[in-house]
Amino acid sequence: MPLNFMKKEVFISLFFLIIFLNISIISALFNISCSDNRKSLSDLNEIEIGKARTINELGIGVTKSSESSFFKRITAELLIDAKRSIVSNETSSETLELLTGNYTISFVKANSTTATINVNGESKGISLKQTDSIKGVYIMIGDIDFIETGPKISLIIGSQQIALSNDQNPSQKVSFDNKSFIIEISSASETGALIKVSKCINSDINLIQEAEGQSSQKPKSKTEEERVREENERLNASTEQISVAEFNERKRNQSFQANQTTEQTIKQKGFFLRIWNWIKNLFKVKENEVKLNNTNETNLTNESLVS
Repeated sequence: MPLNFMKKEVFISLFFLIIFLNISIISALFNISCSDNRKSLSDLNEIEIGKARTINELGIGVTKSSESSFFKRITAELLIDAKRSIVSNETSSETLELLTGNYTISFVKANSTTATINVNGESKGISLKQTDSIKGVYIMIGDIDFIETGPKISLIIGSQQIALSNDQNPSQKVSFDNKSFIIEISSASETGALIKVSKCINSDINLIQEAEGQSSQKPKSKTEEERVREENERLNASTEQISVAEFNERKRNQSFQANQTTEQTIKQKGFFLRIWNWIKNLFKVKENEVKLNNTNETNLTNESLVS
């Protein structure tokens, strides 16, 4: 095996390993809450690419979706406040009522790859399976069929466009006047996505996101001793002092927490060090194999010359 090829093989393995670790580490945790402290309402449904469904009173259309099993990554591109429509020569026009307003859609012309659509008097040609904006809304051409009376166009229209993925942006808040929703991606494939929509009945819905590893717990309430000490400091009174035993107990707690943090750091470093050592050993094994092959070839050549 040539040395250059062996180096290339090792570095490719290292490259994919780093990507896999990064994607596994980068994830998000989020909490959903209502401003009136009531429980939010959630619903989910599966939507095929080029189709739209109403989930929890919000229209959702899927324009693209994908799944990578190796990287454990799912993605979906969505149209929000969306509805599906079918236009053809037989239908002069159709008026769709969205949360942002009413839009009249009509068919102009089409071939096997492109359809020209008119929205509220403005026309534009859009390629099959692609998304474009007309008159402030987004149009995605899902299918173009040819029947006896002419082309029949299946499309979805939406007032907003967002992209979700489980590793970077698994959820997003959208608002329409006094209504707000949280949209989440639950799963996805090459044909569609499972989308979850949450809302609050009579209040605003809030989304709190934080990186994995950060504490999502509420701050611990202060102890009686801490409250007394702060009160003494505020009043500039020193009659109430903590005991030596209490001081030593605090020191032990701080030392225990510091040891836990140090131990966790050592474990993380040890994990990546084992990976790096494995890669170096693999490189050495490959290099030794190349050297051994070269030595064997030289010996065979010398034996041939002696013969």
